[in-house]
Amino acid sequence: MSVKGAKLTRAPGIDPEVHGDIRGVPVLQTFASRWACSEAGVHAPPQAGIHGPQKCPAYSVVLSAGYEDDCDKGETFTYSGEGGRSKLSLGRKTWMGPRCKDQEWIRGNRSLQLSHISGRPVRVIRGSKLPTRYAPAEGYRYDGLYKVTEATRAVGKSGFKTCKFTFERLPGQVPLPNEVLRPARKTRAKPKTKPIRKPDESQPQPVAGPSRIEGSPEQVIISPGSAKRKRNGDCDEEWPTKFRKLQADCTLNVR
Repeated sequence: MSVKGAKLTRAPGIDPEVHGDIRGVPVLQTFASRWACSEAGVHAPPQAGIHGPQKCPAYSVVLSAGYEDDCDKGETFTYSGEGGRSKLSLGRKTWMGPRCKDQEWIRGNRSLQLSHISGRPVRVIRGSKLPTRYAPAEGYRYDGLYKVTEATRAVGKSGFKTCKFTFERLPGQVPLPNEVLRPARKTRAKPKTKPIRKPDESQPQPVAGPSRIEGSPEQVIISPGSAKRKRNGDCDEEWPTKFRKLQADCTLNVR
């Protein structure tokens, strides 16, 4: 971010007014701010998106907030020209006001038109506010040299005439990182559910026995050699044979 009254400290021998790479700045180098881009000589103007006088081809452009007619595909993109905007927004001065008139072939627009005519390369810098997958995660990134393959002026989505430029990346450069390192996002597969097995009707099925009703009178089950008495909540007790014989003798005495 630039500071009011601050002075650029550009290294000796760095000239931003060249059509090509800047010495000591490799492709895909990142910068924290527009001010840092200007100090490195990659893009001299701290605010303007196009760097180039009206009488010669442009040196560099910055893709940042994006315009309604822009389309970024990485190796190629459509870039809208400058101008035609109001300098007031909601009663306040602004650099990027709403569109209010047609753009003309003047200043930076004329410079990019000359880039198309001459074929001179243009440095391209992308900012993190660019709403495309090719934007850097933060700050700004120098993405190499492009050439302007088309320059037209037609009515845009805003309803005003807009200068549009088509850029194409020069071959033989380091690939754009988002072109190689960012694969398509995969959707998470739904967990597989185990199928419910249907019972085999050909096999005999277990039959539930009679249930014991809580609160029913005690149930006596007599089996050969032993007898078991079951009570609710009690364990089974076995009656020895001698106690059954004693019970029979008592019955005879009573009679």
